Amino acid sequence: MLAQSFLKPETLGLSDEQHAALVKVLGMLERGEIEYYRARFPDEQSCTIGSSRSSPSKFNMVSFYRAEECGTVSCICGWAEHVGGLPRRSLSSMRIWNPQLGLLFEPPVLNFGAQGILDIQPDQAAVALRNYLTTGHAMWQEILV
Repeated sequence: MLAQSFLKPETLGLSDEQHAALVKVLGMLERGEIEYYRARFPDEQSCTIGSSRSSPSKFNMVSFYRAEECGTVSCICGWAEHVGGLPRRSLSSMRIWNPQLGLLFEPPVLNFGAQGILDIQPDQAAVALRNYLTTGHAMWQEILV
């Protein structure tokens, strides 16, 4: 197996713990351990599918804070905060001053044709997350075509 060539946490503006959490989520996404759930109205539907109210069990990029609010459906950020044992909103609050992290968590899907943020699959999120960890840019435009 080839060694990972990720940028250092400080290069990405992350703490060691935040970086490790994103790497862990990447592995989970790439191994297919996080199942996609097409939540059309995440506030109404996501809380009905999980068996636990304390940890996420599904993936959807629309469900940004479900890991904290109902524990069933979450995006890259929510999964990272959960599996990394990070304080609530510690990663999500960084998107304001770390634009590339913000684009990883909130893809600008308006320019990507028919596929919207609701339809982003775990394997696509894994590519974006790997891109971010290796280049500092999610590069959603190459993924969502």
